[in-house]
Amino acid sequence: MYICTLILTKIEMKTQYRVINRETRDELILNVDELLNFFKHKRQLDYTITPIESKKETWLGIIGFGCLVVASVLILTKILMQWI
Repeated sequence: MYICTLILTKIEMKTQYRVINRETRDELILNVDELLNFFKHKRQLDYTITPIESKKETWLGIIGFGCLVVASVLILTKILMQWI
């Protein structure tokens, strides 16, 4: 069932999945294609599959970038006004 969901969401290739063996606790990190090929040869019930969330911008990073942009615009405006 989970593999069917992966096939439907195959468009998002950036998503990676953590696959952990329930008995040996071996951990693999696979993308969608690798995951589908992996479960062609392995039994899915022996493994736990969890998606790894991609790094998203934090609000602090957005605010910091905004302050940097505003500061650079102010400095460039000040330099241009001195030339005029």
